[in-house]
Amino acid sequence: MDDGRLSRFDFGGLMDRAREALPADLARAVKWINAHLSEPVRIDVLAQVAGVPPRTLEAHFRQYLDTTPLGWLRRMRLAAARQALLTSGGAVSVTAAATRAGFSQLGRFSGAYREAFGELPSQTRRRAGQRGPHGTGEIDDRAVLLTWRAVTEAYQVAPDGCSAALDD
Repeated sequence: MDDGRLSRFDFGGLMDRAREALPADLARAVKWINAHLSEPVRIDVLAQVAGVPPRTLEAHFRQYLDTTPLGWLRRMRLAAARQALLTSGGAVSVTAAATRAGFSQLGRFSGAYREAFGELPSQTRRRAGQRGPHGTGEIDDRAVLLTWRAVTEAYQVAPDGCSAALDD
């Protein structure tokens, strides 16, 4: 099942690594990324938000999430674009979904989307249009997106983080 795509069931291996608590700086960075998906992100700004040097932040992303900060951002943007396409019933264009999720180069978006999900965004949109909003018969991508967000909160010691994870 490991063909390089993001799996709906193991979140690209994230669940195996989720057993370890995420460092607070990494949790802050992931939370900030989730709140600023459509904005340009610079590693120095993200490191400042996290409260650690950029190299430390990059090391934590690699150690705990097996990706880079910008790789994580790309995954979250792809998940947001997919969720928009699937829940719109075909009403949202691929261009609109991509730009709302922060992609500016549509050709690269399409290639990354296909690599991650095994189909072109236009195929997802067409399928969603045939099923209507909130299609049936598949794992709900909204649930996947909320799970990804909750993982970062669930491993914080702080009560507010745990409450946010439960809310998601």
